[in-house]
This record gives sequence, C-alpha cells and structure tokens, in this order.
Amino acid sequence: MQIVREGTDLNVYQKPLLEEIIVKTFNRLRRIIKALRNPDNLTSVQKDFLKTHWGVSSDRELKLLADCYTKIQDYISRMPPIKNGEEASCGPTDFGYAYPGNEAQGIYLCPYFYTIDKKGEDSQMGTLVHEASHIVLNTEDHEYGVSGDKKLRTNLNKSKLKSNADTYEHFFELFKME
Repeated sequence: MQIVREGTDLNVYQKPLLEEIIVKTFNRLRRIIKALRNPDNLTSVQKDFLKTHWGVSSDRELKLLADCYTKIQDYISRMPPIKNGEEASCGPTDFGYAYPGNEAQGIYLCPYFYTIDKKGEDSQMGTLVHEASHIVLNTEDHEYGVSGDKKLRTNLNKSKLKSNADTYEHFFELFKME
C-alpha cells in the first residue's frame, strides 16, 4: 500500500501521523467490507444503521455497499499526495476537502483536521473516508453529521442519503464504536 508520498507539503509531524491514520483506515475498511459480504458478522446496531440510513437489508444491497467501500479502500491504498488545504478554501472548522471524481487532485486537509481525534465520531480516519467517497463515488455534502442523516431520512430522500459523504463516514465510524 502506498503510504504518504514524497513531494507533499506535509511537515515532519504531519507525515507520520497520516501514515498511521491511513493504515488504520485501510484495515478498518477491510473489516467493514468483509462484514458486508458476510452479514452474519454484522451486529444488530450495524444492521439497523444500514437499514435506516440506506434502506439496505438484502444480501444483494449489502454486496453493492461493500463494493462502494472497496472503491474507497482501493483509492486510499493508492492515494495521490495528501496536501494541506489552501487557507482560502478552509473554514475555521473544516476538516478537509476533495474534488469529486478527480483522483489526481487528492485530498486536501485543513488546519482543523489536525486538532480532531484520530478515531470516533467526526474523526481523522472518518474524514479520509468522507473525502475519498467524494472522489471515487462522486458523493456530495447534502447534510453533515448524524442529525443531517436524520434530516435526510425524515424527508424520505433516500437518493440523497446514498450519495451523502457523511453517511459513508458515519457507518465507518460506527463500525469501530461497536
């Protein structure tokens, strides 16, 4: 797996941190994909999340979702340089950004990214999954946070839920919290 490439603008403290986060993210994605391909390994909380957040319950739908996480994992394993985001593009509480469908651009991390937890809800690991989903799945930011997912579910907007980057991040983060 390609770890942080040379030629990035990361400093000597950021590069080892990101190498650790990338490896842990990759390994958790591997466990998620394995569980989605063998639903008996999913907990009841995870199954409930999948049903309420994506309307996914059949083996076929779980396989399609596993394929989405596989694309994210494949991208992270061959990730182009991670860069520090441009100040003009980063708000004071932005974690990062990416350009949908443009693998060559890579993932940009904002200064606030380095202040959040490595794992848990709204984490550094989850941010990589969120931003990678923009690139390989063309997801959008319809809503942020668990409350944003709930808003999309309440409005019965399943297509927006399935294309919401935070939904992929939340399941990723929930998987470890179980």
